[in-house]
Amino acid sequence: MGKRQFTEEEILGKIDASFDSVEKLRGEGLDRVKLFHSIKHRALEKEQKRLSGKLGSDHPRVVKMAARIRYNKSMFKELNVEIEKAKISVPSLKENSWMVHGRVLDKDKKGVSGLTVGLFDEKGSWVKKLGYGCTDKRGYFSIIYPRNGEERKEVPESMELFLYVSDKDYKILFKDSEPLFVKIGQIDYREIYLTDEEICPPPEPGEEIIPVEPDAWIVKGRVTDEEGRGIGGLAASLYDKDRIFEDRLGTTLTDDAGKFMFVYKTEEFSEFFEANPDIYLKVLDQKGKKLYSSRKKVRCKAGCIESFNIKIKRTTRR
Repeated sequence: MGKRQFTEEEILGKIDASFDSVEKLRGEGLDRVKLFHSIKHRALEKEQKRLSGKLGSDHPRVVKMAARIRYNKSMFKELNVEIEKAKISVPSLKENSWMVHGRVLDKDKKGVSGLTVGLFDEKGSWVKKLGYGCTDKRGYFSIIYPRNGEERKEVPESMELFLYVSDKDYKILFKDSEPLFVKIGQIDYREIYLTDEEICPPPEPGEEIIPVEPDAWIVKGRVTDEEGRGIGGLAASLYDKDRIFEDRLGTTLTDDAGKFMFVYKTEEFSEFFEANPDIYLKVLDQKGKKLYSSRKKVRCKAGCIESFNIKIKRTTRR
């Protein structure tokens, strides 16, 4: 008997199945990586709690551990995105079709289900003949044109198309600014992040651009020696001075250039009749020795963005 000849469609089907298997293995591998780092992360949290009780939360070792813990949490979010992506089974595409697919994620990088994704022209009108997609529990959607069994209606390749995301009440949650083009035989992928951020006013000329979330307050600055050289590795702590209690708004380490920055929300300092915080700073060395404090010169009714330039004498740091 002669060997059976496989059709082109059967061969492509086997290739698609192979890719799905590889993605499944990738997802399993990422799951193991996440488990390993989760164990290390829990141990680090316990050690940070122990050292905080022994040395104080302002101590540079404790601050450094806290920074590592924050980094780990951010890394876990990215890992979760990749793990969920690997679990998705991508629809097969015929050679006479075009597809755009992807995921809709919230600000915590978790998939959002039950949303409608459509393609709109540059005038903001829905291009109905291209259809639409709905997000599943992982936030995944796909739009295939034309769908199986449907007649293909010509769409110019030069026509700019934009992804819109809306909820069940037809409220537009997202408008993409990067255009898509229908190219038969091609697959496009997009990840869409939904945020509650509003457009902020431009900075004044010469001011450093800092991305700010809504209801955020910023304190930035630099610690230098008497020759203007930045001092890194110092623990800077920010406080809101009240009549009875003082709220610590954050602690961070200065970078190699001596720079530091705090971002905090109104809820962290707001009290009855207090619209603006009264702030001051402390700077400690790696041994926990206080090098600087502005407690006697509290910056009352601080603005949304405040800057500090702190100079420390070389002899002070010895």
